[in-house]
Amino acid sequence: MRTSYFFSSSEGDVPVSEEMMQRPFVLRPLENHPFLSLGDFFYATRNFLWQGDGKLLLYPMKGLKDPHGPMDKIQQLIIRYEKYGALYQILSAEAVAEESKRKYAVIAALSPEAKETLERECNLLDRLNNRYVYALIPQIYFKDKVVSGSSGKTETIDMALSNWFEGYHEWHFSGDKNNAETISIWNMERGYQSAARDVIREIIRQASKALTLYYDPISNHQVYPWHHGAGDFVVKVDEEGVDVRLISVRGYDAMISPLKRRMTDPLEPILYFFLNMTIRMRIDKSEGMGGPVWAGAFILPALLRGFLEGLQQKEEEGKIDNRIRKKVLLYLRDISRKTLHEKLVRQIEMYRRIDPIDFSCMHEHIEAHADELYHALIESLVSEI
Repeated sequence: MRTSYFFSSSEGDVPVSEEMMQRPFVLRPLENHPFLSLGDFFYATRNFLWQGDGKLLLYPMKGLKDPHGPMDKIQQLIIRYEKYGALYQILSAEAVAEESKRKYAVIAALSPEAKETLERECNLLDRLNNRYVYALIPQIYFKDKVVSGSSGKTETIDMALSNWFEGYHEWHFSGDKNNAETISIWNMERGYQSAARDVIREIIRQASKALTLYYDPISNHQVYPWHHGAGDFVVKVDEEGVDVRLISVRGYDAMISPLKRRMTDPLEPILYFFLNMTIRMRIDKSEGMGGPVWAGAFILPALLRGFLEGLQQKEEEGKIDNRIRKKVLLYLRDISRKTLHEKLVRQIEMYRRIDPIDFSCMHEHIEAHADELYHALIESLVSEI
């Protein structure tokens, strides 16, 4: 089997030369690994993928007549370094066989924090995929530890293999940092592309619906944390339309304690979930890594629609009481601007400690956000009730 190594870029694949393999492995900008080379990391990825003479790759592949057939059916393995994040290194692996090919995602964790997060995330993805059939999040096929290094120094790298969302791309709000009106889709095959306004609304609608579908209003468990700056949502835009996926589930827990839930109105947790989503859906990071970007208010009607569609689908599936959506609609219709503002101000207080940078951005915009959300609710709910 022949293995090829590349860097993925918006201009196309960049071949990795033997000379490049000798360079230090870059963990993130201006930070090299203490001793691993780029080659050490790529070869560790190859060893992870080729366990059991390739059975790991053959089993999930679709289109092969015999998925347990001879290993020589895989003729080529293409490994691309896609990007690094705050915790993980992300690669893609393309297995080319006689009758089909299949692309995978490889998530690599090196730091203790990254390894702990990857273990938790793999367990959460398995749990949610077993509970829900929405197929909006990755499916973990396999995870393992790989030892790599040279000259007597070794590093243990945790790796996980999952499905690759082919044709889906990271995206970020761009333009004015205070009221961004555009989204840039980071299409790694065709270059960065500005999304049309109707595409942006559809992205927000689907992202909001996805979060709502995976939300449990009984336990208040929800996907959290998530952040546009981390590229947690990806999108595919083609002739068939717009399709959004959530590629990371770093946590799934209640954001209101059981004791507080017993002491409040039963609707309070779901309203807490909704209001938090209206704030977080507007925050991004410039180019995915820079300072905060606050999205324009034009996304709010699409966010509300996605939230309500998610509730309706959960009702139809029997996962929540069939009166919940109507109660939420009536509450949001009748809420005063003053009450809405007070709830939103209380909502952002938790970010003062856990994310001071985002909190500063939220605090700067929260009064205008309350006004904009209030008007979006008035205009959007007229046709809902």
